[in-house]
Amino acid sequence: MKNHQDISQSIYQEIKTANNILLISHKKPDGDTLGSNLALVNLLKKKKKNITSFCADPIPENLQFLPNSHIMTDDHKMFIEKYDLVITLDCSNLEYAGVDGLI
Repeated sequence: MKNHQDISQSIYQEIKTANNILLISHKKPDGDTLGSNLALVNLLKKKKKNITSFCADPIPENLQFLPNSHIMTDDHKMFIEKYDLVITLDCSNLEYAGVDGLI
């Protein structure tokens, strides 16, 4: 069984080699899922990655102040695009993210 350091290194390598990355937050977004998604958007933009940030539901008005929230989409049409890497944030499965069957 891999230890946490090996898992972290594997994740880092996947991110490093990917160019087109899809970040998915869970439906009915709260501050945890949006904060983690948008913080990762910020980091990956600095690394010159092509990022799509998605949530099945719109961002609540009281959280729209978060940096990069304007680039998050709830448009399911973005699933026709091809991605090198898909990362879900703050969700245990694709059903909870509201994208089961779309990926």
